[in-house]
Parts: sequence; structure tokens; C-alpha cells
Amino acid sequence: MIELGYKTPLAKARMLNEPPIHETFGIAKARLIAPGDPLRSVMYYRMSHRGLGQMPPTSTNRVDQAGAKLLSEWIKQLKTEVAR
Repeated sequence: MIELGYKTPLAKARMLNEPPIHETFGIAKARLIAPGDPLRSVMYYRMSHRGLGQMPPTSTNRVDQAGAKLLSEWIKQLKTEVAR
């Protein structure tokens, strides 16, 4: 249900502070993207781990460390009041 179109404003992307529909991976109070908190963000978890639910889902057995760090830093700088 998230909208990741290039022109979609972040506040309308339906990913900030949204609970995951499918899997939480054992993350307490998990959100697709938890503004300010990458460790509660399912998207960060999926990108920074290999195995069930990894992103990308196929054709890789290594974490893109630079990409995961970039995503983590972006999540950390998001204001917690941005969503809901």
C-alpha cells in the first residue's frame, strides 16, 4: 500500500510510522519507517539483514553496507512528528 513514486510527497507515501502488514521480524513497535529510529524500521531491517524477508529478495547474499548506512542516516534525521 506504500506509494514510492518519484513525485509522491514523503508525507503521502504511506510508509512513515505505518505498521507493517505482513511481518515485523520480531521488532517491538515495528513500523515500515519509524522516523528517527532505524532499529524499529522494517525497511531498514530488511535491507541490512540476509535471509527471510531480505531486500532485495533474490540474487544477493551480502548486505549493501553503504546503502544500509545511508538509509539508517536518512531515517535518523526524519522528524518523529512527520507522520501520524
